Amino acid sequence: MSQSVRPFLPPDPSGELPFEPSIYLLNLLVAVGRVRDSRLELLLRPIGLTVSRYRALTVIWRLGSCTMSELAIMSAVDRTTLTRTVDQLAADDLVIRSVDMADRRKVTLNVSRSGRALLHKAEAAARACNDECLADVPEPMQRTMVRGLELILGRLGATAEQMRRVLTPRQVEEDA
Repeated sequence: MSQSVRPFLPPDPSGELPFEPSIYLLNLLVAVGRVRDSRLELLLRPIGLTVSRYRALTVIWRLGSCTMSELAIMSAVDRTTLTRTVDQLAADDLVIRSVDMADRRKVTLNVSRSGRALLHKAEAAARACNDECLADVPEPMQRTMVRGLELILGRLGATAEQMRRVLTPRQVEEDA
């Protein structure tokens, strides 16, 4: 009978964490993202959105308008998955596709009036979810965590301009 081999996880030298802080931190980031997405999914469902559709709609809104390639880069989602998501958003009249007359292969995406109205409702749900998630985390600690995560994104190749374009919120107006 063969003995199973456990993956080696270097221990935390201080003994405070289950294993080495760099590995534990990145595992925690994944876990936080998944648990938050599950909660957000429940809050978005009553207004007819999924987390995937909400994210795509949000990135398009924040960019002002974009191509599918820009959306894929800025949302870190593969184009095949995004195409299905954008097809759904367009079918529900939440996103407008415009073909570039000079280059008919280039399609620009914009959030429609009804998309902006739905995004306004979705932002309230996201704010409630975020407030719940961060209720016990003091603002100075949140700011420290933000600076650390920005460093990680930079090391992973995200430029300051990309982060600014995607992470800086635009005001969503109900009747805009």
